[in-house]
Amino acid sequence: MKVAFVVGFYERVLTDVSRRYPHLLEEQTIIWIPPAVPHAEGDWRNLKAILFDRLSVGADNVLILIVVRRDRVDDYGALIDNIIAEARHSHTTAQIRKESFRYALDSATVLLRLNAFVGETKSPYPECLSELEEWCRDALKDRLILLQRAIDVARKSNYEDTALIYRSLRMLGYEYKEMRDRGGAAQQKRLKAKLIELGVQLGPSISRAGAGQCGEHYFVIYPVPENPQNREFLGMHVKKGNSRDQSRCLRIYFFWDSKKRCVVVGWLPSHLDTPTG
Repeated sequence: MKVAFVVGFYERVLTDVSRRYPHLLEEQTIIWIPPAVPHAEGDWRNLKAILFDRLSVGADNVLILIVVRRDRVDDYGALIDNIIAEARHSHTTAQIRKESFRYALDSATVLLRLNAFVGETKSPYPECLSELEEWCRDALKDRLILLQRAIDVARKSNYEDTALIYRSLRMLGYEYKEMRDRGGAAQQKRLKAKLIELGVQLGPSISRAGAGQCGEHYFVIYPVPENPQNREFLGMHVKKGNSRDQSRCLRIYFFWDSKKRCVVVGWLPSHLDTPTG
């Protein structure tokens, strides 16, 4: 089993890796380990824990791409080498290779090394939004409900990064749902890490007072079958970008159904109107 670690790089590199290998990040074939604090080295404790965990479940071909700055070779670099030596001693049949980088923004070389290691793999996400309804039904089941209004709007969308839409919906159906179901610091941390990986933000969409100035845009009839008295407020959204260019600006408007314990999506992927237009 192959596993590649990408350690200590800046978030711009994660954006590029996510665009090329979204499914491998989600499957943890590629594992992203950020700096322990901004502008510091990669979190070596996290690297060690996950490395030994992956080896214990069968990883036998490991690549570690890691930022080791020139002035940190003797201490941080030596620490990483000791971790790898310990891993090799504990798992003698595993192949563990390390490649050190000086620059934390070297996306091009990281992608080259990952491509050589894992090869070109087929994404599990459809290439267009015409398959969105079927994919949600099969992949998310009762974790997420996609309302017909959202399906109809999505089919007309020209948003260019369709994989990000599917990945964001998966995040809502898994990391977000699990945070709502279980709560706790661990689930919050997992959700935050996923949002960073996707490069999106999650939060309130608009106030109820503001939504009231926009007609029915932020309200949906729910549950179905339709009953005009059953109105729900799309008070949360996933967002990326501030441009009103619909090919580049992502919004996914939703609410949490506390009875069914699921996410209900009522609009995507374009920006709904605001009181100021």
